[in-house]
Amino acid sequence: MIRFFQNTGKRLGLSLAFMATMLFSLSMPAFARDSISNINMIRIKVEERLRNLDPGDSLGNISEGDFSTGDSDKYHVDAVQWVDSGNAGDVTVGSTPKVQLYLVADSRDKSNGDTLYYQFFGAYNSNNVRVTNGTLISAKRISSTELELLIQLRAVQGQYSMADNLQWDNNSLGRARWTAPENGSGVYEVSLFKEGRRLAKITTDALSLNFYPWMTEEGSYTFSVKTIPYTEEQKKAGKSSEEAESEVLDIQQSTRSNGEGKYSENQVHGQNGQNNSGTANIPGTIGFSQSNGKWYFRFPNSQPAINTWVEWNGHWYHFNGQAEMETGWFKNSYGDWYYLDPVNGDMKTGWRFINQKWYYLRPEKDDRCGAMLSNGIMQIGKEQYYFDNSGAMRTGWISLQENGNTVYYYFREDGAMAKNTTISGFRLNERGQWVK
Repeated sequence: MIRFFQNTGKRLGLSLAFMATMLFSLSMPAFARDSISNINMIRIKVEERLRNLDPGDSLGNISEGDFSTGDSDKYHVDAVQWVDSGNAGDVTVGSTPKVQLYLVADSRDKSNGDTLYYQFFGAYNSNNVRVTNGTLISAKRISSTELELLIQLRAVQGQYSMADNLQWDNNSLGRARWTAPENGSGVYEVSLFKEGRRLAKITTDALSLNFYPWMTEEGSYTFSVKTIPYTEEQKKAGKSSEEAESEVLDIQQSTRSNGEGKYSENQVHGQNGQNNSGTANIPGTIGFSQSNGKWYFRFPNSQPAINTWVEWNGHWYHFNGQAEMETGWFKNSYGDWYYLDPVNGDMKTGWRFINQKWYYLRPEKDDRCGAMLSNGIMQIGKEQYYFDNSGAMRTGWISLQENGNTVYYYFREDGAMAKNTTISGFRLNERGQWVK
């Protein structure tokens, strides 16, 4: 009996195991026939609305419908967004808007009821991601069913706008200034003219240029500014603007340049870019430093000297709005003229012989130290001298209007006023005036 129950139990156990095996095997085919396929090629097309943007167009909102995947049923565009552009930014010439696309892998049912699942597998780059009307920047596989693409649209084509607000700097003789247009390249072709004759043509990314070194003759000067494409990308997308022209600057014989300080025709140093900050090329060295032929200065707190005076080792130097050290004649906001060494840039004082004329620059250690004397009779030491409106010392007979009367004075070859003497038969009193 015992054997009987043992055999029966054994056969029963085998039967139950067999039935379980059969049931399991019957259930397997439903899963085994589903399959997975790798997505080896991605194709994205930028549709018409974003294909040919014009300068001034607003980017506005974008949707998945602005991009298509052709006839592919393996994936779809699930979400899109602008990158670093905002939703309402206006595009300019050369703009290359960027878009983030999120792709999701799809699946499809087979005719026999099975399912084919697609998946992103391996690396994706420009070899297996093709973008029509745009360029792939990067591809990142988030998971087997999600792929992130960064796409750059075609550069916006058109003509750059003209520079604005052309003017001569009131505080720095011969310095031309302008402001950048909204639709600009950040690079300009700037020309200096004397009565219609071009003297210099400079390519620059600055917003001001010192043309004083070219102003070696008395006369009327103007300058023009044209926004131009500079990089290869800009040349493919943009055309030069029309020329903007400045007002006239009159240079007198007494204030003309000696020609020192001229520089090369290419002055593109990456100092502005599109933000036109004007200070990006200033070296980081504390104190004086030189870059591209120009001198700069940083204080101990690393701040650059901009539109200010700097005293260094007993000498004074002035730096303009571009943080460049000034040279030659400089006029401050109060109308005072100063003379800065054409080579070293240090402010000069006392008697100075400049362009065949004598000038006197105040040596007194006060807030007007270095200012040029002009327009009148001035006491210097024990003598009196006459300086005209340009600041040049005059000699010989000078007539002045005093209290409604014309008064004559005589100044010797050294510039000193003659007093209590007779010049060519004309008697001068103790005040130097001709006594009729």
